[in-house]
Amino acid sequence: MIKIFISDLDGTLIYKARNHVRPNQANEKALNELKNNNIKLAVATGRLEKSIYEVERNLKIPLYKISVNGAVVSDINNKLIHESFLKKSAAREIIKKLEKKYIKDIYFYVLVTDRSNNYFRPAAFVSRFVNFLYKKRFNTKYLTRGHLRLLLSDSEKVLKINIGTGKEKKYSLLEEMQKEFFESEIFITGSRSVEVGPENNSKGSAVIKLLEYLDISPDEAAYIGDSYNDLPGFKVCKYSFAMAHSEESIKEQAAFVVKSVAEAADKVMEINRKSE
Repeated sequence: MIKIFISDLDGTLIYKARNHVRPNQANEKALNELKNNNIKLAVATGRLEKSIYEVERNLKIPLYKISVNGAVVSDINNKLIHESFLKKSAAREIIKKLEKKYIKDIYFYVLVTDRSNNYFRPAAFVSRFVNFLYKKRFNTKYLTRGHLRLLLSDSEKVLKINIGTGKEKKYSLLEEMQKEFFESEIFITGSRSVEVGPENNSKGSAVIKLLEYLDISPDEAAYIGDSYNDLPGFKVCKYSFAMAHSEESIKEQAAFVVKSVAEAADKVMEINRKSE
């Protein structure tokens, strides 16, 4: 019997997700059906928690929340269950290497903090127009040396670092950074992005914390996603769903491949009916 359904946000629960976070009508209807059948619902995203609040308002459904790729976990009443940050020493070293060693391979990086701030640092070769688009997309402040000093003191804590790079370059950048910064969790999170988070932190570790909090077994959990940062969630939950547009290496690691959250929800209901 499946007791909780956990969905990735961008590319899964919502498709065109630059500024709005409203699921389409079919997904909205499917989530309501799951809720009406006493299945708990959660969203797991790389975004800040405030994006999940917007999903809640649109759906009018209380959600358990896994945000910043697992760095923050909250219940339906927004009570904090878990929070983790990049170590200051690790953040300093990563930023130093981004500025000096990796700058030729990246378009920008963004520091995401516990105060819901995004600090944006573009590479020098990126055009002003592209800078404007990225800044608008991430709703960011430009990262100044003053900001950097504050971030690396105790005024704000860095939850993750989002790095924009090329479609093919992301694989070699991931491999290099994983070898160099082995005390941090590093994932591909989109077609052009790599993210660095706290050690032993992922959507999978966050799912474990949420399931323990709810006293639900991994055998009673379903997870759906479309990217590499969703794979730890697949490994934790018995019922894993990959979106059909995912890369082949992602689909290979899921129990099911579906075209939508609505299709996955139908499968969950079918599994539960057979368990009765």
